Amino acid sequence: MTSMRRPVLIFLLAVAALSCSRPSSQEPFVTREKAEYGDTYNFTLPMDDSTRSYSLAFYTRLERKPLVPFSTDSVILEVKFVSPSDSVVQDKVVMRFGHPSDSSYYSRDFVFRYKDRLEVGEYGDWRLKVRVPGNPEELRGMGIIFRRK
Repeated sequence: MTSMRRPVLIFLLAVAALSCSRPSSQEPFVTREKAEYGDTYNFTLPMDDSTRSYSLAFYTRLERKPLVPFSTDSVILEVKFVSPSDSVVQDKVVMRFGHPSDSSYYSRDFVFRYKDRLEVGEYGDWRLKVRVPGNPEELRGMGIIFRRK
């Protein structure tokens, strides 16, 4: 192989390897209509890399009808993590709707930082179940922002 082709081949192999890597962030959103039991939002968290930590935030959109005020200023999130071996870790937090990240007359978007550093002792695909008791009608669904650091 000539000396000119070798750097090109190495470059192409490096580009191919990088293009196969998993994205560093996921932002899935589950609509209210697709929630389990009408109030539980399910996600999968691929936490299979022991050399990385992760962060997790929740996001949602509130929508209202014309001339009707937004009726809630917060919701309770019952958070359940299920490990690959079916161990369960639960938490309960309040998602406050104080400062929207975006808004219009009919809707407001909110982001709630849950954990900036989420570390696990068991690696693999974790299931995340987020239950919103009372699931207010104006809540359009629930999403997560899951990042690998």
